[in-house]
Amino acid sequence: MRFLDQVQQDYFDQMKRGKISEGLVKLVIIAPLLHLAGFYRAPFEVRLEEPVQLELVEAGDIWRGRIDALVIQEQLWTLVIESKGAAFGIDQAISQALGDMLANPCSTLPTYGLITNDSSYGFIKLVQQPEP
Repeated sequence: MRFLDQVQQDYFDQMKRGKISEGLVKLVIIAPLLHLAGFYRAPFEVRLEEPVQLELVEAGDIWRGRIDALVIQEQLWTLVIESKGAAFGIDQAISQALGDMLANPCSTLPTYGLITNDSSYGFIKLVQQPEP
């Protein structure tokens, strides 16, 4: 519990200094939580700024983006993280996170996502069977 208290205090200290950017949210909050959850150890692999491309068949559009943090266990995408700076609400990260999650090559298993800004968190789950 002390570790989480320290993460929270670090966050509040940064807030006192002014705006918190998306990058700082990842550094101060996301990185310690990934450590605490054990995602830096085998069998997990963490990838940052992973490029994704999703082609929308119906609309003929191509969506491109980068996943802020991706936790993989073999071919299973365990967690997709999308973070936004303090100026954005977490609802603005939902569509980007879901788009990233749709790019999961293993569509038979659920994909879990975490969206965050400087003060709110949301967890989402995408099941693609029979369709998203």
